[in-house]
Amino acid sequence: MTLYSSSALGGSAAVIPVKDAAGRQAQLMPVVLVDAAGGTPEPQMLASNATLAAGATTAPVTGIAGAVYVWSYVLSGTTPQLVLEFQGPDGATWIPMATVTGNGAQNIVLSPNSTIRLRNGGANPITGLTARID
Repeated sequence: MTLYSSSALGGSAAVIPVKDAAGRQAQLMPVVLVDAAGGTPEPQMLASNATLAAGATTAPVTGIAGAVYVWSYVLSGTTPQLVLEFQGPDGATWIPMATVTGNGAQNIVLSPNSTIRLRNGGANPITGLTARID
């Protein structure tokens, strides 16, 4: 397979000449898939055996490398509601990413230089909270 530059073909992008099922000439645009988050996860502890009162938050974790992470969490309490939030582009607004009500893990995608925190979104304290991203 030969890749022709845009200048060689008189176009604005690189294309690969191909023939379709009927034998007609066509042009295939190459697509490069990239990890949108862009990096290698840097493990961060978000809470370690903490208690969060209703509406309380953990200290923000800043400067997180952009990547796909596994967020794992262990929590207890009466109807706990733990919210993972990231800081919005205005630097002041906290935007919910995920809400959980029990122990577990899930994938999250963070952009480069992200700031995140945990918030108790329920009416009762969350106890024994341990959470991290890896």
